[in-house]
Amino acid sequence: MLTEQRLRLSLKWKHFTDVLRGQTASQLVSGARNRARRTLLEASLRRAYERRALRHSPHLPIVSTDTQAILDDLETEGVHIGSMASLTVPSTSKVLQSASALLPILARSSATDKDDFIVQTRPAYFRDHPELYLWGVDDNVLDLVENYLGVPVGFDGVHVNRSIANGLQQSTRMWHLDQQDHRMFRIIIYLNDIDDDNAAFQYIPRQQSERARRTLGYSNELVSDAIMRDVVPADQWKSCVGPRGTAIFVDPANIFHRGKVPKSQERYAIFYSYHSAKPMHERYLWPGYSPDFSASINDDLSERQRACVFWRN
Repeated sequence: MLTEQRLRLSLKWKHFTDVLRGQTASQLVSGARNRARRTLLEASLRRAYERRALRHSPHLPIVSTDTQAILDDLETEGVHIGSMASLTVPSTSKVLQSASALLPILARSSATDKDDFIVQTRPAYFRDHPELYLWGVDDNVLDLVENYLGVPVGFDGVHVNRSIANGLQQSTRMWHLDQQDHRMFRIIIYLNDIDDDNAAFQYIPRQQSERARRTLGYSNELVSDAIMRDVVPADQWKSCVGPRGTAIFVDPANIFHRGKVPKSQERYAIFYSYHSAKPMHERYLWPGYSPDFSASINDDLSERQRACVFWRN
């Protein structure tokens, strides 16, 4: 039986060859240099993040017992499965109605590329239905997110997606960690009933994800099932299932995750995404909404919400 050290070396080599297959020698050298520079930079940025969190800790909002339960699960498991209603946002029922009205539109739409598997709401839809966007910056939601991040929040926006049952297993349907920031927060709300065969959000618990990151020497690659299975047995992979309205609260930067390939039914879901107001890698983030949309919601925002929405300014 391999020792843990030999297992790590074996898996790192398998992962390395899996990721870099077909690259030239110069590309390999350049990639190694870039990864080394990135490791040093991220260590420095992480220390800066921790200093900001320490300074901000006296200013964190007080949260309810139910909200604290979500935070506790995120710290231990990396995921909490609940419902949209658990955050007691007044507009929740209206948001679900507006999002559900999108389903026939998304169902009729085609992916922009033949190799794609996602159909996504056009930003113009939020101009007519601002409640979908504004739910994400409700004070109850921001209290939760800010307590988890530990620093002032940047809102990366909202998307309503259809995951197409086309059999493709690539991109975000493979195991990965998001790289935008040291800590992140995402709320995924199912708009139809989802079971394990129909594009369930799947994750590896926090402790096992940390071990997998170390073992693989992970650096922003997509990880195949074959490689991941050698690090974390498949019986420890967890699927988030539930009826319409199920909400998944997750830190996608610190747990390995993916969307399973749907077999018989496509998945419709809302995604709300957050990071710190000074994210580590801004280039990976949503480029933002149009000036017209920003102007249309500005009068509806409090000072706190403006700081969260216009974090780029």
